[in-house]
Amino acid sequence: MSDNAHDANRAQQNVMPSDTALPPETADFSRFSTYNYTPLEARALLDRDRLTNPVPYSEELGGFHIFRNFEDVKRGLTNFGLYASSPSVQRPLPKGDIRDHPQAVAINSDPPEHSKWRKLLVAGMNAGVPARIEERVRADAAELIDAIVANGGGDLAADLAHQIPQRAIFYVLGFERDAELSGVHDITQKLLGSMRDSAEYRKNFDSLAAMGLRAVAERRHTPRDDFMTVLANYDFDGRPLDAEEVGRVIATLLIGGSGTAASTITSLLWNIFAQPQVRNVLNGNADLMPVAVEETLRLWTPFFALYRNVTEDHEVHGKRIAKGDTVYMCWQAANLDPQQFEAPHQFRLDRAENRHLTFGLGRHSCIGAPTARMEMRVVAEEMLKRGSALQLAKPEDVQLCFEGSETFAIPSLPVTCG
Repeated sequence: MSDNAHDANRAQQNVMPSDTALPPETADFSRFSTYNYTPLEARALLDRDRLTNPVPYSEELGGFHIFRNFEDVKRGLTNFGLYASSPSVQRPLPKGDIRDHPQAVAINSDPPEHSKWRKLLVAGMNAGVPARIEERVRADAAELIDAIVANGGGDLAADLAHQIPQRAIFYVLGFERDAELSGVHDITQKLLGSMRDSAEYRKNFDSLAAMGLRAVAERRHTPRDDFMTVLANYDFDGRPLDAEEVGRVIATLLIGGSGTAASTITSLLWNIFAQPQVRNVLNGNADLMPVAVEETLRLWTPFFALYRNVTEDHEVHGKRIAKGDTVYMCWQAANLDPQQFEAPHQFRLDRAENRHLTFGLGRHSCIGAPTARMEMRVVAEEMLKRGSALQLAKPEDVQLCFEGSETFAIPSLPVTCG
């Protein structure tokens, strides 16, 4: 590691928002949820009293125990028998009749149902996808960055980070014609905006399912190298997929591959632009980009946590957890555990061990992780090539927030040409 890299690591503490925006000392875990705190406040609270109170309890959202230390979260994520994903890994449940709100596949289920859905997803979204679409992702990144530069600036979140993963998922699925892309984009935005309203969600979901079913029918006659062709020919329990199942698969990919992926790209660009030393080091050391990607994923985990449902009475650190209780598996807190990571709140390009839990673990690990990593790397590489004249417009005004419950986001990252 060069001296420049060490300088970049030291500079992190001076130019990036630190976790000094503590919640009031009178705050306790009883009212913790991502609806009540900002990301910095939540991180600070989750760091409090790790050793003396390893499994705190919140009375919010129906009540839940909080797993926040690395080893507890790691064990919890791999024990699906004790900590079930069914019926839902999110809180609160949508308003209205849950039957009108089709659940994402795999993430809200346990074996054996989970196994058949994951097998289907992996058939179309696997480790071979990044290489297949990287050239197109790179072309998109170059086009979008050049447009920002030509305009004298723009918003790296809205004009770049949100565009890349959604286009990439369209390529994976096989929606490519301009009219097709526009239609899926519009429905996706409506679907994301109606997550907590079952009636509105159902209407938007049905539109997406109908579009997906048309594409599936077309692929049966004209197959392509895409996920829609996989769906068209898939043997699901001895039969073809129906409209609802096609819709659920497409919705899972569109929702899972948009908000969180946009968050990680924005966070990486923020780390680069807010730290000139880091930017300089990465410019001269292309091999460090994967390190920067992993450190961003660890430090600014795009999805804070998932809820799991306890299936039998047991104890953790001497605390009783009863059958029917809820446990909050907090990946972000685990990724900041000082027992696992040295100087966990620092962005370090010399971090040798970085086995973070950002993409989950075990049976429910994220199938899109290789693609997300590729998108982050490619966007950052193209930005360093093309965006040398860009700088953050107002670094001190960058806001961190939660969008859609557990999703960490930087909603806007304005840049100007210096």
